[in-house]
Amino acid sequence: MRNFDKALEYVNQAIEHTPTVVDLYVLKAKIYKRAGDQRRAATLYDEARKLDLADRYLNAVASRYKLRNDQVKEAEETMALFSKETDGSLNVHDMQCMWYETECAAAYLRQGDLRLALKNFNYIEKHFDQIYEDQFDFHLYGLRKFAINAYFEMLEMEDRVYRNKYAVRAALGTIKVFRRVSKLNKEEELAKLKPEVEEYKNSKEYKQIQDEIRKKDDDDDFKNDADPRGYDLYESFVRTQ
Repeated sequence: MRNFDKALEYVNQAIEHTPTVVDLYVLKAKIYKRAGDQRRAATLYDEARKLDLADRYLNAVASRYKLRNDQVKEAEETMALFSKETDGSLNVHDMQCMWYETECAAAYLRQGDLRLALKNFNYIEKHFDQIYEDQFDFHLYGLRKFAINAYFEMLEMEDRVYRNKYAVRAALGTIKVFRRVSKLNKEEELAKLKPEVEEYKNSKEYKQIQDEIRKKDDDDDFKNDADPRGYDLYESFVRTQ
């Protein structure tokens, strides 16, 4: 019926009666979302999250709504409450948390930050490349163990892996970045990017990342990401235009 005023009237009465019920704040946030008020919806989901700090699902949804409201830093801080490594970084990329990467990329794209938008879309592309490559480990295993049903299910899955909604969204998002970059002056964009790249690569943060990568023995592409801010990726992307 889309009668948002009436819906808010009822949910406010319920909150006034029992202000500690988490589901009421979630419902109110959904009403504001349907009404088009993303900022208020994000605030209400955060209120719901604070009523149950042990709820991982509420934490994730609150982060999603913040990203949809372009509050990237706040969303990262909220996600870090449950998805933080010992070094303080988020493990969302290593855990293939594609909904977060998709929302994060979309937020950066809306803000006009093409570099970080491209970087997050590229994370998703890497996930699906990794999923596709991992099938080769299962071919001999599946036949050797006579897991024929699982083997054929895996083949069917791999045939349609790039039809996954996150693969499609990442592809469309990358195309949007491509279209925006194609409208830029290549020389001016590279000239503007050069001092940023030099400053970042001379920073303590960058040198520390490179030192840590050299010390690690594993070949994890996400934990050993030498370009976490996407400068090299974006620069090469601009150069190809």
